[in-house]
Order: sequence, then C-alpha cells, then structure tokens
Amino acid sequence: MNKFLLRPILLAALVTFIVLAGCKKNSPNPVKEPDDETTTPTKPKEKNPLGGICPTLLPYMTDYELNTFLTEYEKTNGLYVRMDLPWSVIQPTGKDSWNFGPYDRAINALTAHGFKVLPIVTYCPAWANGGYSDDKYPPTPEHAIDWYNFVKACADRYIPKGVDAWELWNEPNITAFWKPVCDVEAYTNIVLKNGYNAVKASATALNKNVTVISGGLAAAASNGRDIHPMDFLKGIYEEGGKEFMDAVGHHPYCFPESPASTVEWSLFQMTPRIHQIMVDNGDGNKKIWGTEFGYHTGYSVIGGVSEAKQAEYITLAYKLWAQWEYTGPLCWYNYIDLGTNMNDREQKFGLKLYNGTNKPAWQAYINALK
Repeated sequence: MNKFLLRPILLAALVTFIVLAGCKKNSPNPVKEPDDETTTPTKPKEKNPLGGICPTLLPYMTDYELNTFLTEYEKTNGLYVRMDLPWSVIQPTGKDSWNFGPYDRAINALTAHGFKVLPIVTYCPAWANGGYSDDKYPPTPEHAIDWYNFVKACADRYIPKGVDAWELWNEPNITAFWKPVCDVEAYTNIVLKNGYNAVKASATALNKNVTVISGGLAAAASNGRDIHPMDFLKGIYEEGGKEFMDAVGHHPYCFPESPASTVEWSLFQMTPRIHQIMVDNGDGNKKIWGTEFGYHTGYSVIGGVSEAKQAEYITLAYKLWAQWEYTGPLCWYNYIDLGTNMNDREQKFGLKLYNGTNKPAWQAYINALK
C-alpha cells in the first residue's frame, strides 16, 4: 500500500536540510563516528518477539516526542521497532557524504530501553540511481557496489549495538517504492543479493548472528507496473534469491476486512499461500515476518474502520498470526496518528490520536502481546 515511513516530500526536505547544513565530508571511515555516551545499551527486557511497531519518522522526533514514545511503548510487551535507514538521507550527495547522526540517536535510545531495532535499508540517492531526485528509483547496476558498501557501513555500525534483523527495501513490488516499474530481477540481483552479502560479511567479522529479511511486499496486481506479491516472491526464487534471505518480508494488510476474512485479495489470509511458495522452493523452514500491518480509522476514506473495529481487529490479528508456526514478528503501523484529517487515511493508522490520546486499539495492542 502507499504508505511512507519517510514521506517523499518531507524526505526531500530532509535531504535539502542535510546538504545545506553540511554533511561530514571526506570521512575516511563513517563507521567510527562518536556514539552518544548517555544511551549505552542495556540488556533487553523480556518482551514478546511477535510484537513490533512502525513509528513514522522516529529519527526526527523531538527529544520530547522520542522520550514519550519510549515511555509509552515500554508499557507494551512489544520487542521490535521498525524504522528506515534511507540511503538517500544518510549518504545524500556522494560516496563521501555521511549523516548517521539522527539514526545513531534513535538506535542508541531504542537499544538502551531494551527494544530490538528492525532497520529497513532502503531508497537511493540521485548520484546512484541515474540522477533522479525521487529516491524510489533503485540503484543502477554500476552502483551495485555502492549499495553494498552503504549496507555494509550500516551493518558495521549497528550490529555491535544489537541490531540483528535487517530488511532490504520497502515494498519493492509496487511503483510507489520502486520506479519507474517494478523489476524483480533487478531487486533480487542488485538489492537483495548485495545487501545480504554486505550484512553477512559484517556479521561474520563481528561473530554475530543476524537475520536478513526480503523487502516486505504490498498488495498489488501484476499489471506491467506493479507485481502481485506471490508473483514477486516466485520471481525472487527464479532469480536465485533463496540463499540471500533468512526470512520473507510480508505486509499482510486487509483493511477494511477482518483478519479472518477469506476474501481473495486479503494479504493476511494470503500468508499460508506465501508460505506454500516457500515450501515449494525448499524454504519452508524459514519464517514470514509481517514487517508492516495495520488498520486506519479515516472513516471518510475507502478502507477505513471505526476505532472499535480497529481494536477488535488488532486483537484478532495477533491471535491468528501466533497460530501459524511459520510466522515471525508482526509490526503494527502506526504508533500515533499523523494528523486529524479524516479524508487522509495516511494520517489515521495510529494506536493513538494525533494529540496523544489513546484509541481503544492501544489497550488492545497491549493485551494482545501479554
């Protein structure tokens, strides 16, 4: 679906700000920037490994917003926090431009509070995608090595902080996130294989175990531009991607239908069919990670549900998800509403209202993870 952890307009503004403010230039080793000594990671608390959340623009929250999120999310039993590591923002203007600062701050804070970070290494700067200002254009083949180097720098930096799960791109089967048309061959051979090798090289050098997840797939029809998630996964296997993912990323949205609904297009109830493709390719022992999932309460927009239904469905979703033996975490999108416009569904996926008031779904989420 067309959701953004980093909205394109704001992302462009962030890139512009970073360039104007002055990125670190000619850094001989971006991995050795100083850490924030006030957020030394501690041993994680016991949490539910099925529980995850996707808080929008986490690295750019104010101190108050970040501290509020940490305090509130500690009230749940959730373990994972999914966030972007956008290449286009961290290395915006060339191989020697680096801006890890906001991401260091967020990851230091999350790990210090015992959460597991699930980074999405994703999106591409203009200098590596053929000159497009839209960072949803993927790296060109000649910049595959630069993609590898970027992923490796991220892994070198954050695996020592306890980041042991890595997702490679967001929804590469729809043109909202892979332009100009989706291309499973390019995704597998440029992004997935090189990204996997980069993370694993870092993990091996550090003697750590990590899980690399293929980019979570969205609802779509195969129409010459977008690719149906089942077709896309089959394509990954056809391109030899089996050995380059430890888990399959899946976005099991089904709004406004119940997670139990058997309507043909429901990605939630498509999960067993996704797993069957894995079984057919000798991959049945791997997990399906639901790296993004939710319901919006923008009832003026197609697909919206009431706040009561949102709470009901979150309870049912986690119950059903836990019954499948081949599923990993299920990450709820979003933590808090992004606004109050009932005509904009993107503003209404939160467990809380824009002013911080709990929706019924907040307590339902807490209860589901007990």
